[in-house]
Amino acid sequence: MKKTLIIITGLLLLAFTTASIRSMYKVPREAASVCAADIDMDGDNDLFIGHLFNSQTNWTGISILINNGLEPMELDSFFLNGQHRSVIIQRLDNNSFPDLISQAWDGSNSQIGIVFNLNTSMSNIYNVDINSYADDIKTGNINNDSATDIVFISNNNQYWGILYNNDSSCFNPPQYYNLEYYPQDIVTGDLNNDGTDDIVIGGSTEIYFSKDTGFQNLQLGGHTSRVHIADIDNDGDNDIIGLFDLLGAETDITIFENTGLETFVKHDINYFLPGSTSSVVTDFNNDTLPDLMVLPASNNGAFILYNASGLEFYEPEFIEIPNDGEAYRRATTADLDGNGFNDIVLVRRTGPNAATYNNVIILFNDGEGNFVDDPLTTIQTQNLKLQIQDLICYPNPFANTTTINYRLNEQSSVVLKVFDHVGKEIKILDKSIKDKGLNKTELDMSDFALGIYFYSLFVNGQISDTKKMVIR
Repeated sequence: MKKTLIIITGLLLLAFTTASIRSMYKVPREAASVCAADIDMDGDNDLFIGHLFNSQTNWTGISILINNGLEPMELDSFFLNGQHRSVIIQRLDNNSFPDLISQAWDGSNSQIGIVFNLNTSMSNIYNVDINSYADDIKTGNINNDSATDIVFISNNNQYWGILYNNDSSCFNPPQYYNLEYYPQDIVTGDLNNDGTDDIVIGGSTEIYFSKDTGFQNLQLGGHTSRVHIADIDNDGDNDIIGLFDLLGAETDITIFENTGLETFVKHDINYFLPGSTSSVVTDFNNDTLPDLMVLPASNNGAFILYNASGLEFYEPEFIEIPNDGEAYRRATTADLDGNGFNDIVLVRRTGPNAATYNNVIILFNDGEGNFVDDPLTTIQTQNLKLQIQDLICYPNPFANTTTINYRLNEQSSVVLKVFDHVGKEIKILDKSIKDKGLNKTELDMSDFALGIYFYSLFVNGQISDTKKMVIR
């Protein structure tokens, strides 16, 4: 099937010159994980790379690439003892500064390490001892107390665990839940629309619904190497995407459709993809539908499956990415050049030329289906926002509630979403047909922590504008 990409018209596009290419960077060896967030709170996304220990350099830690707009990113790094296969930026305490979560080690004990107030200090490290190495770490609001908790898995010891955030810059002792299989992945998200994040374990595809009385278990069946939570069919509730790597030969994709009342229907997606080691779910073409990117185990490029609505995807599209024989790749997506489209960020670990090649690659999404070396920066003209006028919330800053106002120039399909400061969608305020003229939506954020948030208005499937708001 041939896909149709949304093309935003009315933009003046400026291409970067060859001398200012920002697509390749060299960071310390053993780059093993990556995420994006606005560490300096200047309105653009920065990059955070976690490293495994390298015996030649005797170094492991976190690298930071600071986004300077039109200029190449600036590299900083700090030592943090551990094997950093996960790196997460999330606000954990009662201020607006971002915090970092990753694996840590004190020389004898496995730990989860937290660096509080990362943009003001890299030394305020808080470590929590756990029973064994955490192969993967994620965050979520598991007990509905507005504080962000930490969940993790141990593959060797066959358990998953949770650190409850007591909202005072420290965590309760870890709680462990034994499994009868080797967990491969862990993700969090609200699967029953009760306002609390639930937990999905990859390996045997198992859900742990978070209840006031504890966790309620649901076994979905089937093997999964990786799992994602997203509203694939755009019906207002989250589904589960499972991927299973079959001996490196092919990747099987399964969607567990959320049909309500904590029930799911299994759908196999029959596209042939080679064996893979990493995947990302994100909206690449701004149609409000989550797409799927898969990195093959051969380390040769990437495949993007654009969402065709419902539970169908268009045929996979191959994106060529440089290969220097590296043994490992991980990816994330974020808008790094400010044009409103998610770009691809790839980290590469350990190849025969590891000391010489650029081990961070950025492919910039030009909004027309191309992923390019040089970013295109959009200069906003009046045509960019022909669909809407005067998107604003008042009061701002606010304590608990505010009102979002906007004017439509014609009757339109509208989706209004709220994101936290690292770009994670936390709330859908509205999804409906709105009349021409002034529209108002009341926003209650009393259950959310103080800090910086963003609200975005999608009109007729296209993102029209994003604004910042502050709870204090």
